[in-house]
Amino acid sequence: MTRPIHTILVPLDLTERVEAIVEWAIGWALMTHARLELLHVVTPLNNYTVQAYPDPERHYVQARDAARQQLLPLAQLANARGIDTSIRIEVGPPTEEILAVAAATQTGLIILGTHGRKGLAHVILGSIAEKVVQMAECPVFVVKEGHTSTAHEEKIAAEANAD
Repeated sequence: MTRPIHTILVPLDLTERVEAIVEWAIGWALMTHARLELLHVVTPLNNYTVQAYPDPERHYVQARDAARQQLLPLAQLANARGIDTSIRIEVGPPTEEILAVAAATQTGLIILGTHGRKGLAHVILGSIAEKVVQMAECPVFVVKEGHTSTAHEEKIAAEANAD
């Protein structure tokens, strides 16, 4: 049975142009009267990367703070359009955390981006988006890197005309 869309989960890795993904999410939220949950997952240090950080706990605090600073303007953008928006930052394997947050918040829709990697890069790095699509208990809307929503394009045009 399909859940109603009261909450839209928007996982963001903060390495791509996340504004376009958030614009898609804003559009869906406006259509469905849903709230947005912006999520960033800090990947845990592993045996190879932990050696680069003498104080792993400090690393996590800094990573959380940096993510919050990047997510705050995005949440403010959605809030300015009348959408109830919150920020959530978790530490763990990204796919597992996305699915756990989706279950905990009874998410009705997940909107996330993909880099569209192919070949060896896809095999080595995997695809979080692909795994979420396969395992999520709700619909997943995937925004391919470089694709913008109409709202995002209108915003860019308006900013260009203001100059």
